[in-house]
Amino acid sequence: MLTYDLTARGRKTMYEYLYEAMKADILSGRLAAGEKLPSKRAFAEHLQVSVKTVENTYEQLLLEGYIRSEEKRGYFVNRLEVKNTAAPAYASFVTRFREEEYLADLPNLTIAYPEETAVTSPIETWSDDFSMAIAGVPSMVNDFTGGSFMETHYHSQFDNDEFYDKQVYRLHHELFALLILALDETAVVPLQFSPVVQRIRKGLEQCREICYRADVAGQLGEKKRILLEKIEELETLSDRALRRCREEYEAVEEYNRNYKQLLRDGKYDEAEGLFRQTRPLEQKLLARFKQEQDAFVQIDWYGNVLYPHEICSANLRLLGGAVRNLKEQRLSSALRKLYQVDNNAYAFNFDEEVYRHFTDYVFHQPKDRLKWGYGRLPEHENLYGTVKQLLQKEKQLETLTGSGMKEMDYREEITSLEHACSKLVVSLMNIVQQMEKSVTEIFEL
Repeated sequence: MLTYDLTARGRKTMYEYLYEAMKADILSGRLAAGEKLPSKRAFAEHLQVSVKTVENTYEQLLLEGYIRSEEKRGYFVNRLEVKNTAAPAYASFVTRFREEEYLADLPNLTIAYPEETAVTSPIETWSDDFSMAIAGVPSMVNDFTGGSFMETHYHSQFDNDEFYDKQVYRLHHELFALLILALDETAVVPLQFSPVVQRIRKGLEQCREICYRADVAGQLGEKKRILLEKIEELETLSDRALRRCREEYEAVEEYNRNYKQLLRDGKYDEAEGLFRQTRPLEQKLLARFKQEQDAFVQIDWYGNVLYPHEICSANLRLLGGAVRNLKEQRLSSALRKLYQVDNNAYAFNFDEEVYRHFTDYVFHQPKDRLKWGYGRLPEHENLYGTVKQLLQKEKQLETLTGSGMKEMDYREEITSLEHACSKLVVSLMNIVQQMEKSVTEIFEL
């Protein structure tokens, strides 16, 4: 039967550790599409955990689409749709990247990674790679949650001599050497801002979806019309910005093609002249890079790189869903959603003093320590009191099992969460309005 070492969970809850482990196994292919999962009771007995822990894990995986439930048959692993930037698990690194047209002429590289690789935008990285992000150099970092291999084989292999792997070490240095050689043949830093604008547009689709959610409608009221108008205005502006970005990048590509050809033809004086001619353009692009990073790129409480409207709309979706769950007397589902809102996971495991300590610790770190990450963490929604009340009621429900009591009074918690939703609606409106101003200024519209 499927087995996990729950003693390795550290400070994570049983549910959190099991959920993350199973999700990682599904993504890596260890749990194959169509594979039948153990029954909740049998799995709980095998792992020596409560049935509720397994039940919560399955429900969360079900909610996110990683597994499916078939009536009278059980739970099965879903077949995940693979996007262009994802590869089948265990495909070789080189084979994966040779499929991309823009890297078709990649030289033979060391085969090192057994799992998939992908190019991400905005850059998703850890603190020690932020300096590379600032410089516009792509960051090659492994996903620590992607499996045991990724936990030990981190970028250039200087992290831990115990896990030194010659193949991984060689591959990363080959890639960095290729980057240096490619950048050395450019007259203008090849910064492409189209993905930035496309990410804004994608986030606006999430914001629009929020406006039509029944579980958020009560907090929107008249603001729904205003918010939809602001979203539409920013979409129109983003379309204009996208066209400008593509036109500007075509010009950059033309400069770089000419510069590269001049170097290969040995016309170094002409190449130097072109290089000097394009200095103002490069300075403009570098300044824009810093502007758009500061205006749009934030980090959520789990270290994910997101845009402000994405974080806000995700929290609204979670809070609205939690309100709906409480009205339906589905307390466990509501708690799972609240666990994901900002730093409120701490409320599940610690007392209020520790909760506030962790929050203050993050918010008040000195700028020279956080560097790139300074000021990128948005304000959090403090749900400590509400979470503790709901956890207490969860215990009451467990003790009342078999008493015939079917419903619990959640009116106070629902009111609190609806108030939090109302605040987030106002925040989302302000965010969209500020993003409209930033897009106008950064892309000179």
